[in-house]
Amino acid sequence: MGLLATPALLKKEYQKDLTAGIICAAGTLGILIPPSIMMVVYGGLTGLKETSVGNLFAGAILPGLLLAGLYFLYIFVLCNLKP
Repeated sequence: MGLLATPALLKKEYQKDLTAGIICAAGTLGILIPPSIMMVVYGGLTGLKETSVGNLFAGAILPGLLLAGLYFLYIFVLCNLKP
């Protein structure tokens, strides 16, 4: 992700610190938004019948979308204040 996004963002004259923040934030969202391998591994390691990977995916959709929306809003406001 970083190898593809960094040159494109810097070519569009984004600030270096904002570019690094965007790429790091996208990396954390990759773990949270389904389908995530982390949830499959966690569901298998608990050893409980009640831990369903489907339920883990369902429980991560809202927080993942909320976090992505907040990231988008922050970047949108920041880019409009400091073009």
